[in-house]
Amino acid sequence: MKIRNQRLEIAGDSCTLDNLLYVNVAESYFQLVAQSILKILEDQVPGTSLNVTIPKMVNFLNFLKGNACLSIEECIIAIALLQRFIQKQSMKGVQILKANNIGTFLVVLFIATMKIHRDIVYKNSCFARIFVIPIRILNESETLFLQTIDFEIWIQQETFSRLFDEILHILSARIDH
Repeated sequence: MKIRNQRLEIAGDSCTLDNLLYVNVAESYFQLVAQSILKILEDQVPGTSLNVTIPKMVNFLNFLKGNACLSIEECIIAIALLQRFIQKQSMKGVQILKANNIGTFLVVLFIATMKIHRDIVYKNSCFARIFVIPIRILNESETLFLQTIDFEIWIQQETFSRLFDEILHILSARIDH
């Protein structure tokens, strides 16, 4: 996954307050989110950790946080959508997620998550430039992602709370020790 050193055009002033609120826990939190996502991916696509490491995933999350104002809530939603994608892919008997498309998949996962969670919808062309992914591939990948999950983008409160509690539990255990 290539990332150009460029600020996204979608980050605004509202991101500043959000960044200040999360500055103390973001690194630990993103570490746990990265571990969670990579565990799910590794279970689905053996060898994932050879290409996508926890430090690379944390850098990706920090990039999105700094440039697109990625929130803690969006990370939880992304984990839930990833789980749904894996489940639906299995139920349909298809293997869309492979070692050679994990980078694009992660970009699509977080683009879809931000579009679902936010009031303002951002253009894929911006993300295509930033991540050096042809816009056609990005659009087709997003469509395939949504089709695979049967356009079921709503995350139940119970699912969100469970995932959030799991990460907070691990985070608080680390702080206590």
